[in-house]
Amino acid sequence: MQVGKSLITTHVLPRFFFALLISFIGTGLGGFFIPPGIAMAIGFIPLIVLIALLLKSIFGSGKKRRKGLSAYGMVLPMWLVYLFTLLMGISIYPVIDYYVDSMGAMMVIVAFGITSALFGGLFLYTYFTKKDFTFLGGILFFSLLALILVSIVGMFIGSDLFYLVLAWVGVVIFSGYILYDVSRMKKDTFTEKDVPAAVFDLYLNFINLFLDILRILNAFKK
Repeated sequence: MQVGKSLITTHVLPRFFFALLISFIGTGLGGFFIPPGIAMAIGFIPLIVLIALLLKSIFGSGKKRRKGLSAYGMVLPMWLVYLFTLLMGISIYPVIDYYVDSMGAMMVIVAFGITSALFGGLFLYTYFTKKDFTFLGGILFFSLLALILVSIVGMFIGSDLFYLVLAWVGVVIFSGYILYDVSRMKKDTFTEKDVPAAVFDLYLNFINLFLDILRILNAFKK
């Protein structure tokens, strides 16, 4: 059985690209068949499932806990990851549609290109370097938690500059998560059962980077 770095190219990346494809299909389905309000509400379904799985993994005891967590993180079935990406794709289509109307389809494509270049560059750097970025885990976790809390506060402020700053901070945090996640995949403790969780992490990093870069480009467009 393969472990560590060899799994990245043979198992993680192909499934990651397939998850992105499923997400894009979901976005297309949402745009053609699902009203925006319902599409955004659908996004809460995978979030609730994810929280339930996380709580089950954390508060489970004995054998149940060992099944719920591994050295990498949560143990997820691959079908659930694909379902999550499909629902996420549906739920973000109103956001994509907003940016298409606001700054044009070409700028959305440019944002996707920038995201792909940044994601790919960081991924390749971490894959080939001997540096270990797993020390970033605690810093990134509390930074992301702070970003979420500040974003909630920002809902009552409504400042364009405030959201622009948050978008830049989000780019830094999720860029750091790419370094962190790929470093964890290079460990010998990373096995095939961890592949779905790794695909899930990379997908979230990519999508959040994409949305933050869209916000930044839209601000400069304005």
